[in-house]
Amino acid sequence: MTQEIQQLPDLVPNLNQDDHHSKHENECFPRRSLLQGAAGAAVGTALLATRAVAMSNASTKVADVAAAAHVSPLSFKYSLEQAAPQVYAGGMSRQATSANIAQLSGLSVLSLRVSPGAMREIHWHPNAAELTYCLSGQGEVGIFVSGNTADIFAIQQGSVSFVPIGAAHYISNTGSEVLHMISAFTNENPDHIDLSDTLGYIPRRLLAQTFELPKQGFPPLPQQPDRVLVHVGSVSPGSTFSSGKYTVNINTIPPTTYDGGTITAVSPQFLPALDGITVFYLQGKPGALREPHWHPNSAELGYIVQGNAAIEIIGPNEQCESFVARPGDIAFIPKNFLHHSDSVSQDPMTILSFFSASTPAHIDFSQLMSAFPRPLIAASFGPNLNIFDQLPRLGDTVLTAQRP
Repeated sequence: MTQEIQQLPDLVPNLNQDDHHSKHENECFPRRSLLQGAAGAAVGTALLATRAVAMSNASTKVADVAAAAHVSPLSFKYSLEQAAPQVYAGGMSRQATSANIAQLSGLSVLSLRVSPGAMREIHWHPNAAELTYCLSGQGEVGIFVSGNTADIFAIQQGSVSFVPIGAAHYISNTGSEVLHMISAFTNENPDHIDLSDTLGYIPRRLLAQTFELPKQGFPPLPQQPDRVLVHVGSVSPGSTFSSGKYTVNINTIPPTTYDGGTITAVSPQFLPALDGITVFYLQGKPGALREPHWHPNSAELGYIVQGNAAIEIIGPNEQCESFVARPGDIAFIPKNFLHHSDSVSQDPMTILSFFSASTPAHIDFSQLMSAFPRPLIAASFGPNLNIFDQLPRLGDTVLTAQRP
């Protein structure tokens, strides 16, 4: 590990795992684990062990017992920024794929830190489009799809960049601080092909022929392994050309304001090339609630930027999983699974929510209660068909403030 990499700042704070939010994680242990197969059996063993230990020692945590069984009951949560990074000459990365969240489908996420004077080398993804959000730092992105001109543009905090599947692209750090990017992909196991890992395979004479040079006219290239993050020296922002198709700064998009905070949605209106993926920037006040809802056309992958979010996910057959997600954690919600997020810290709850559709739909409980006659809703809960009459018809509240 180089000295430069060792000095990279840890942008995720140390978190007290014994704070009062751990109570929520214990009380909301799943009624039926969402893990399946052998992993589900292991969780079942952990459940039995947990109940036995709880009878003798009420203070024992579920997480401790699950760890002893080498399986986490939190199958849809992953502490991304606490994971061991992949370290390269020009920075480091942490990635979450289906190897980390077994149920992951149609989405994955990468946390990328590029050192000053370094770049994510030219590469492309044969099986995934990419949507990147700049958390901090400044840099430059180049995207080439076809023709003779690349889109090259500057990025900074709040920049959102879309890369179509198969498009060649790079990310360079043009500032003096670490460039921190969060990238989501439209595949749970995205592949990449890097320039360093390809040109060395092509015979030099064929490269020369491509450029209409004599057989030895193309410079000799060393066969390189997959280098990923490489040094390029002191880099000044180059001449940029952007059609506006592939980038937008989220700070230029008008947010939608609710009682409990704001949501800024990146849509094809603001990012024309967007296809099959998008990101919403949610900022909830302390105590705010993203009301219970589901997405009929999209899975969701959330990255916690600030605050603590108590998240509950409810699926078919009485499946239920609850946990507290902290800064640097991610949470995956499959398509059409009911879920809600509750801000449970003194800091605002800030979440980057990536969706597997460019225009995700949602069905919220507040909408549902207004869409159908109340007696039809109440019929599922017993003979008293008037039990919901006192509820106000508010429409779609989305993000609600805490009430006294």
